[in-house]
Amino acid sequence: MSKTWSGIENKNSFWDKMYNSNHYKKTWSLEVTSPELIGVLMALDMPKGAQCLDVGCGSGADLEHLVEKEFDVTGVDISPMAINITQKKLALKNLNAKLLVGDITNMSLGDEKFDFVTDRGCFHHIGNEKRTLYAEVIGNAIKPGGYILLRGCRITGTMWIPLVLDEINLLFPPKRFKNLGFDHFKYDAPTPIRGAITLIRKL
Repeated sequence: MSKTWSGIENKNSFWDKMYNSNHYKKTWSLEVTSPELIGVLMALDMPKGAQCLDVGCGSGADLEHLVEKEFDVTGVDISPMAINITQKKLALKNLNAKLLVGDITNMSLGDEKFDFVTDRGCFHHIGNEKRTLYAEVIGNAIKPGGYILLRGCRITGTMWIPLVLDEINLLFPPKRFKNLGFDHFKYDAPTPIRGAITLIRKL
């Protein structure tokens, strides 16, 4: 990962290589659900069948938990290899989810609207010029009263752009969204990084 993110032209090919080489297991992948997602879901107490979207679902640890909670789950990732790994995991447990390969900044999610959107690390890989597109897609996909759990790095690196409150409030403005909290946390991952977490509700 020595290249800067802006210099990588074929990003889906890059992520495929990370998954195909098992590099993801050494750096960011979890074998179990992230604790912050578990905590938020407990607090929200959503009913079975709630429609949930996992953006950048990767190898599926968080997505699998959503399915086990009996939510109606859709997972999106730019890497076909990641989606394939997730599909195999679900099949081993006879679980089902709708899995899509695509770039969230330029894909259509159709007419489906979600009660809950979670993003554990997709947003911080999106360049500044595409973050507005990300917010438009997510903002349109979430139901009124629905929630967005967004997590990202709070430090600048070769592969990520920080998640900061001022920008979040611009992308998800108070006229349409209410920010329920923004705080620092540390990613529970093989390679821990300093992160930021925010929970947003669509008005």
